[in-house]
Amino acid sequence: MTIAYLSRALEMILLLCSFILMMFYSLVTSPSSELIIEVKMYLDNVLTIKDLGLARYFFGLQIARSASGTSLNQVKYIQDILKDTGLSAVRAATTPLPQGMKLSVVGGAVLFVLNPTDI
Repeated sequence: MTIAYLSRALEMILLLCSFILMMFYSLVTSPSSELIIEVKMYLDNVLTIKDLGLARYFFGLQIARSASGTSLNQVKYIQDILKDTGLSAVRAATTPLPQGMKLSVVGGAVLFVLNPTDI
């Protein structure tokens, strides 16, 4: 492989990474419809894209929009992993901590202390 080939490959990888980040920001988190339109126009000029409307899934994240805001979850992603590994019929187990317990580094009872020699 030549230096020019590697340089071009790196340039394409960086372009792809920036594309993914811009898509995520503009289509999921941006409150500004003008910004979304601007990003879509830029990407169309660079990559020739097709607008498929509002995103519902993005890299394993389910995106749900409502009047109160946008929520993200990975329920479908987790269900697919459980199905692929043959664990979808497994029943849930209880956790060692109480449900809804709030943890803090500032105050409260110490759960346990790690001994640096055990790591």
